[in-house]
Amino acid sequence: WMPSHANIRGAGIDKTVLSYSGDWPAIRFVNETSTPGNPAYGSTSTYTNQAKFVILEGFTFDTNLTGGTAILLDSVRDSTFKDISIKGLWGNSADAQNRGIDFNNFGNFNTGAVCVRNKFQNVRISGFTYGVYSDAEIDSNRFQGGSITDCHTGFGLGIDTADGPHNNIIDDVYFEDIKRYAIHITTGYGNTVTNCVMSNVGNDGGGVNSPLYPQIY
Repeated sequence: WMPSHANIRGAGIDKTVLSYSGDWPAIRFVNETSTPGNPAYGSTSTYTNQAKFVILEGFTFDTNLTGGTAILLDSVRDSTFKDISIKGLWGNSADAQNRGIDFNNFGNFNTGAVCVRNKFQNVRISGFTYGVYSDAEIDSNRFQGGSITDCHTGFGLGIDTADGPHNNIIDDVYFEDIKRYAIHITTGYGNTVTNCVMSNVGNDGGGVNSPLYPQIY
């Protein structure tokens, strides 16, 4: 469980390695009404008590997950994730619940606690069905640098929801060996994709001469 103001700093990617085995999500954020042994999230979260001002930096997170979620941001705001590698073991077997990073909100931007103003700098994700996933109304989150490799879909945002993400930025992210979409945003508005590089994306493993899916959709 990860509360507000948590600060975990390692020596760097592949220098500090955290290994995980067990139930998923491997890391879940909790709000400030939590007490030892009694984590609180979901319907008890408000803008005032939601998880915030967290810093995770400088490590590799080897989840060993073939299914499930590595990091679940449950109504998290104003937090920083920097120089992190997140590894899974999806093995080319798609499972919609298998996600490197999953954004989850309680309520919407006007009435509840949402994932807003989080920064992801040089975050590297590999080995998941979804590198980054959200079916929530997330706002003003920024991914800068980093990579998503060996996944079914890179970003899957606004999935199965009427109110999708808005004002999020995906900048200078490298995508490689993505079976379907590098970035798939089904609903929402004001989202920006800039300066991204894509290699062997959208061909379902069939090679660069056999495109099947748009790289950005």
